[in-house]
Amino acid sequence: LDEAKIVPSHLEALAYTKGPGMGAPLASVGVVVRMLAAMWKKPIVPVNHCVAHIEMGRLVTGATDPVVLYVSGGNTQVIAYSHNRYRIFGETIDIA
Repeated sequence: LDEAKIVPSHLEALAYTKGPGMGAPLASVGVVVRMLAAMWKKPIVPVNHCVAHIEMGRLVTGATDPVVLYVSGGNTQVIAYSHNRYRIFGETIDIA
């Protein structure tokens, strides 16, 4: 924040990865975001890790209606946008 010259009052909310993913990293991030939100009096916005990757890809490519094969170290999913939300059409939850 110092390097970017941003102070907490510039922030409207704090976003964090809620899941899916490995339990220990997700839990530690949850603890940190709750602490910062309490200190800075900011709302918390949970973000789905997979959807964040898809949205970044849509932004970069200009895709409007992607069907995605999301492959991660912890899970694999076939995801598409349908009826105003992302839907999982198949998945595995791997033990990482």
